[in-house]
Amino acid sequence: NNQIPANRLNPTALNVLKFFPQPNATSPGRTYGENNFFNGENVARDRFYNLLFKFDANFGSRHRMFFRHASNDRTEMRNENSVVGPGECCQLPFQRINDHVTADWVSTLTSTLILNVRGSYNRFIEKSNSVAAQDFDARTLGLPPSLIGALPVAGHFPRFEFRGAFDYPNLGRYPGGNTTNTYAIHPNLTWIVGAHSFKMGTDYRFTQYSRQDRGDVLRLRSTRRWTRERWDQDDPLSGHPIADFLLGYLDEGQVQYRQLPIWGGHYVAPYFQDDWKVSRRLTLNLGLRWDVNTPPRERYLRGNYIFDPSATPNYANQINTGNLTAKQIRGGLTFLGDNGAPNLPAKIDYNNFQPRIGGAYQVTNRIVARAGWGLYYINPNNHWANDDVLQGFHQNTELVNSLNGGRTPSGIHLNNPFTSGVQVPLGAQGGLNTFLGREITFFNPDFVTPYVHQFSAGLQFELPYSSVLEVSYVGSRTKNLQTEWDGYNEPSASFRRLCNPFDGGDPNFCNEQVPNPFRGVEAFRGSPLFDPETVSRWDAARPYPQFRRIRMRGDNSGAMWFNSLQMQHQTRFRGGVNVLSTFTWSKQIERFGYSDQIDRVTQQSLYLWDRPWRVTFAGVWQLPFGRGKKFGSGAGAVMQRIIGGWEMNPFFSWDAGRPWEYRNNDTDEGGGGLMLVGDPKVKIDNWIQHRVQGASPCVAQYRNSTRTFELMPYAVAAGCTSAVWLHAPQYTGGRIIPRRSGQIRLHSAPNLDISVNKSTMITERFRLQFRAEMFNVTNTFSYGREQFIRNPNNVNFGAFFPRDASDQNRYPRQIQLALKLLF
Repeated sequence: NNQIPANRLNPTALNVLKFFPQPNATSPGRTYGENNFFNGENVARDRFYNLLFKFDANFGSRHRMFFRHASNDRTEMRNENSVVGPGECCQLPFQRINDHVTADWVSTLTSTLILNVRGSYNRFIEKSNSVAAQDFDARTLGLPPSLIGALPVAGHFPRFEFRGAFDYPNLGRYPGGNTTNTYAIHPNLTWIVGAHSFKMGTDYRFTQYSRQDRGDVLRLRSTRRWTRERWDQDDPLSGHPIADFLLGYLDEGQVQYRQLPIWGGHYVAPYFQDDWKVSRRLTLNLGLRWDVNTPPRERYLRGNYIFDPSATPNYANQINTGNLTAKQIRGGLTFLGDNGAPNLPAKIDYNNFQPRIGGAYQVTNRIVARAGWGLYYINPNNHWANDDVLQGFHQNTELVNSLNGGRTPSGIHLNNPFTSGVQVPLGAQGGLNTFLGREITFFNPDFVTPYVHQFSAGLQFELPYSSVLEVSYVGSRTKNLQTEWDGYNEPSASFRRLCNPFDGGDPNFCNEQVPNPFRGVEAFRGSPLFDPETVSRWDAARPYPQFRRIRMRGDNSGAMWFNSLQMQHQTRFRGGVNVLSTFTWSKQIERFGYSDQIDRVTQQSLYLWDRPWRVTFAGVWQLPFGRGKKFGSGAGAVMQRIIGGWEMNPFFSWDAGRPWEYRNNDTDEGGGGLMLVGDPKVKIDNWIQHRVQGASPCVAQYRNSTRTFELMPYAVAAGCTSAVWLHAPQYTGGRIIPRRSGQIRLHSAPNLDISVNKSTMITERFRLQFRAEMFNVTNTFSYGREQFIRNPNNVNFGAFFPRDASDQNRYPRQIQLALKLLF
């Protein structure tokens, strides 16, 4: 009767589930056990203070100096699962602390020569924790005492995750945080020579980044792997993550054991600029900048270097390669500063010269033409200084969930999740044996800094009625954009064709199990390959079968294109009214990642923040009250202080909304990618209803058993008679469609903000300012960051539930008041 017998309910699971709040609600359109709890209280708190002071000093008529200090602390309480107590999640509290000092000196050396030197230091601390989860004895849940005693962080509620067609809130959170110190000095010199204004100087910074994030020390995840109908194929109607958990079965689990790194990097950029007044009508701006942005160096050389494909590990002769495509075991990770490896993850790029040229020309007394071009280099992202390059220093002990490729569970996991114990990071001492049986990552040692060409050309017209119109083309072309490649250790394209139904292959061929040649080999103890009796034929066909996916970060194959028409109109009316309106029509395309990791076919689609159009209106209205105004021009001193000095500033904006991101690669939950074979658009009449259907639900899934596509049950229930989407099988070549498309866009709504300001002269020495600011005046909801559900195994594919929207969208109407006294 679809019920778990009482004698099979796992005691540890029952203990954990007690930390969920009891059901108090039901939700239409949801099945049993989903969205059955509602918390109507405002459980979040946000406290912020900011202290700022500045000292100015003049030394004679030629020297000026100031010193500024700022410090602030923002502490938020973010309860994201409505649990009160040890199982609460997630950042309780979350703190961001800044301390900053700046010293600045300006010296007028001569009437045409000015020297400026500025130095600064900034310290930023970010930390989060779950206070109620501290000092919790996880042994009381029924987890093995030997496991709890081996954890690097003792006395804490573990992290539990439940993933299925419906994702339950997580339980538990471990502490984390980081500290960033930035030291900077900026000397510059300004020199006026005839029609030239020269400026030259240097921008130097040293940034130190210290990680104190322990990660999810003990993380256990339940999905519906063990209670779904077929072991080799997910579907939306069978299996349940809570059912798996009640049986004691897990899909994933790990113990994260981290050594905490400290990174430091230098940035230096000398520059030269010449603003040249060529004639009364023509001005040119010429400049050159040279950037040197060094890769960060880890203080203790805690980091891996490249994957060496030719190295021979010490266990190679112990492996029977009869079932492997690779007949020789080769390859392994190398480490920074070890065996001749450099101390930096990539070479220093010294070729970052950036010329710029711009100009303005007065065509007539009422028309000005402007144009410019510049070459700019882009700061690399943190892939060369994050967890991806700390393998061996961040050691994960992985749960072995099955010994036969996922057909049956390896045991009741909650009783003893890690049968081989907890592994401790060995650093470079692990050598070529590091992360055996796991995914590994390295950074491209030949990485070069990405760059972008930015250019614009436009005309400015003076029109009647004190108005100005600007029309411009603005564009950019980004090259060598930093991306990533995950196909280093994938089987060949010819082998994949044997498994790809679209090429006449059969997925069952690659899923078939063969004897595991690494089973029981001592070097693999504690790895996912030590215990299983079999591995899939796909994994056996990898070039380096002792590892899983090998990922290279710092790939320079990315690119981006941006084109836009930008219009701006400004009018100054009589009576203190100024109105500024803008319109932007644009398109932004990125080439990022690969549609096919094996054949290295790059993925190209709209950029995440692409907006075809955007309009804004801003205004300043000095209210016509008080002396010299239309109303109350003869007001006395008292009345003037009451009715005079008022000003209103409205700001309105609206845009087309972000493109929807399809879930479309073969690493996503549910297997293969999506193929678009029809019109996916759905007209949305109401964005505030309980369930918003934003894309067609007509999905057909490939069935391995019949080797045909069949409409999903939820598609049939929605009235679909033919497929719009095909949920392709495994091994079909990665992404079938681009990552994003402009056919479906996320929610977009207009927004209006207004501020009302008043300035009152009390005496000649005292002035009082009042400010009232109203954000989202119309209290209009917006879900512009929320994606429609993208998992084709979810019965709500293509839909969105507004109640699930995060607070990272637009806030409800907010009003804040401020008083400022100047004397």
